[in-house]
Amino acid sequence: MLPFLSVPVDQAHAKDRQDAELELTDQQANDLAMFVLGNTLFTLYHESGHMLV
Repeated sequence: MLPFLSVPVDQAHAKDRQDAELELTDQQANDLAMFVLGNTLFTLYHESGHMLV
């Protein structure tokens, strides 16, 4: 039964580690924004091509 009692504690520590891992540097945030923007533009152009067919 003891392992079941430790699960919430383990999950709390895992959440703290996940929050620390999610902090992005300015360069990483900029790279992420450019990645999303590039994919968005690609999708818009791609779908616009379907309208022309």
